Amino acid sequence: MVKLDELRYELFDNTPYSLDLAPSDYNPYLNLKRRLIGRLFHSNEDFDCLEKDYYLDMCVCVSMCPSSFPKLKQAGKDRE
Repeated sequence: MVKLDELRYELFDNTPYSLDLAPSDYNPYLNLKRRLIGRLFHSNEDFDCLEKDYYLDMCVCVSMCPSSFPKLKQAGKDRE
């Protein structure tokens, strides 16, 4: 503590980040990465179709299991 006073540092009681923003084990792009392994795209449109399908599948999953994604569901309501 003496060194902190000497360096004029201040201690805060609260965390410097929101606990809601803490990293999690969920990686939403892992399934997209799996779909891309070994694929060759002959045009940007081919990739765009695969990407669009991926996000549509994700939306279906969220709408079918809303209890699994409560914060994501709330964020969507806040944007409306």
